[in-house]
Amino acid sequence: MAVGLCLNCSVEKDMRSLKKCGGCGIALYCSTECQKISWKTTHKYSCVSVAPLPSMGIEDFDRRFNKTIERWMYEWRGILEGYSMAALDLANYPERHITHAMCLELRHTGNKIPARSFEFMNGRVCAIEEILSRQPELKVLRDPPSLVGQRVHYVMAFYFDPANTKISRCKIRAQAWTDPSIGSRWHLLDKEISAFLAMKVFDLAKSDFEKGDPNKMRAGEVEPFLQLML
Repeated sequence: MAVGLCLNCSVEKDMRSLKKCGGCGIALYCSTECQKISWKTTHKYSCVSVAPLPSMGIEDFDRRFNKTIERWMYEWRGILEGYSMAALDLANYPERHITHAMCLELRHTGNKIPARSFEFMNGRVCAIEEILSRQPELKVLRDPPSLVGQRVHYVMAFYFDPANTKISRCKIRAQAWTDPSIGSRWHLLDKEISAFLAMKVFDLAKSDFEKGDPNKMRAGEVEPFLQLML
């Protein structure tokens, strides 16, 4: 049975029961309600039509690159959410999910396999206000009062060179998601383990992206940040 993830709530379901976004044809949802929430908060900023275009100008390349980003993000979504929690070191900084976000820099590899289309360049934890001062359009990072403390955020910068000019262009994506383990699992970790995970998480991310097999990780066979918690 092929399993997919809801882009909004991350629930795993049979692919046949998930609704597909009519715009990009990539994002999947477990319900109409989840699709509406996702559209209002994040997906409307990144959803693109994937219909083939006649030329290969910059606009055409941008659309195709947006499609590549969407596919990569869908493949790695569950893993990225786990790493964003580990990076925040919540056992030592309990409010950090409100004030900070994990930030990743990734480079386009040209690999046709969706999960391997980007490679890890750099990662760090940044203050949300600092991010918004540079990228005010990332409104999803500023939660409404009713959601403050309930969501976790991460930001990704995707670099690509459409004409092989060695002059990179960049597209920014921000994600916000609700994690029921906030206030329990991650906050209650041993503080030394939590600090160690936060220190090692980007090394683990680099290694995992190089392996390029998020489905195997999702099955629980290779989840290093969970193995370290045992």
